[in-house]
Formats: sequence, structure tokens, C-alpha cells
Amino acid sequence: MVRAFSIYFVLVNIAEEAFLHRQRRRIAGKGSELWEGSFDHTLRGFRSRGIEPQQLQNILDAAAYIPVFTAHPTESKRLVIMNLLRRIFVTSELL
Repeated sequence: MVRAFSIYFVLVNIAEEAFLHRQRRRIAGKGSELWEGSFDHTLRGFRSRGIEPQQLQNILDAAAYIPVFTAHPTESKRLVIMNLLRRIFVTSELL
């Protein structure tokens, strides 16, 4: 039962990702302002708030990117499973 719910939620997540992917492609295809959180939308927001390119560069220069790797067993998936999930996503894009 637990495995069935786990598979169900993975498939729901894939369906949601596919929907958002199609929606973003549609928005980008219209040529209008992109979705909230997109790089384009973020840069437009900086511009509308009067943030100059040099100010943004100073912020980026001071930022630190530190990736964190975990070895939690619930986060690991076998490559075979990951490839199958990717195939499901790609197939859903064709529909």
C-alpha cells in the first residue's frame, strides 16, 4: 500500500511538471512577459525597482553558492528508475 501511494505521488509530480512545462512554453511562445520566477521576470522586476546593473553585479559578486550533497536513502533512486520516470515525462509531453 505504501509503495502504491509512493508511485502515485511520483506520477502526480510528473504530471504537474509536464503541465507547468507546457504552460511555460505557451507563455514564452506568445512573446509576452514571462512567468513569475523566470529570469526575464526577475530582471524586469529589478529594473522596475530602479536597481542598476552595477548594483546587481555587486550583489552577485558577494553571493556564495555552496551546494549541499546528502546521502539520505529516501533521496536516492536507481538509475533505471530515474530513466523510466524520465521516459514517462517525455511521453507525457507528446500527448
